[in-house]
Amino acid sequence: MSTEGQIQLKIGWDGRQITAAAVVSTRPVLASMVLEGRSVQDARALIRRLYSVCSEAQAAAAALACDLAAGV
Repeated sequence: MSTEGQIQLKIGWDGRQITAAAVVSTRPVLASMVLEGRSVQDARALIRRLYSVCSEAQAAAAALACDLAAGV
């Protein structure tokens, strides 16, 4: 499976200020395949090793997602 894709940042500008912002990604979501069937604790520990760029941000996002899924 290819890990290629693009991340595009789209910014709306009215000539004076930013009016909108969006992130569009065509990159495949491969982490879900590695995390399927693991416990929450194992998945949270593995996240930092899956991402070499922004590993702390990915870990924080994963922790928040786990907490939200658990209703915390």
